[in-house]
Amino acid sequence: MAPRYLMRIKEHIQRYYEPLVLTITMIAVIFLLGGGLYDLVERPLWFVVLQSPSGVVYRFYWPGGVMTMQTLSESVVVMIAYGGTLAGLLILYRGIRRIYEPKYSTVLILLGGTLSLISFSIIWLILTSKI
Repeated sequence: MAPRYLMRIKEHIQRYYEPLVLTITMIAVIFLLGGGLYDLVERPLWFVVLQSPSGVVYRFYWPGGVMTMQTLSESVVVMIAYGGTLAGLLILYRGIRRIYEPKYSTVLILLGGTLSLISFSIIWLILTSKI
């Protein structure tokens, strides 16, 4: 006979198997889309140091026209923005599903939509700065 704590762990894993697999999959997709594999293989710089007439400038992204290069901090910001977009869409979905609580539903829809738009605009800003 297995000890009780092993049975409890097994029951807990069986109960939360689907959300656990879904969460791990989302984290893996965000990591890959944010450039995590590139960061592991290439080991890029955290920031770029540029000389300008006014002095030294620190940039946390590779400036214009260089789509094949990225910094580590740029990858981290993009991963956080993808996570924020995903979280906003999940909050929005939950708000749409709660039609029997109109005030709570409205708050969730506004919060999720705002979070998604802000995160998506950060991703868009980083992408347009690369072009």
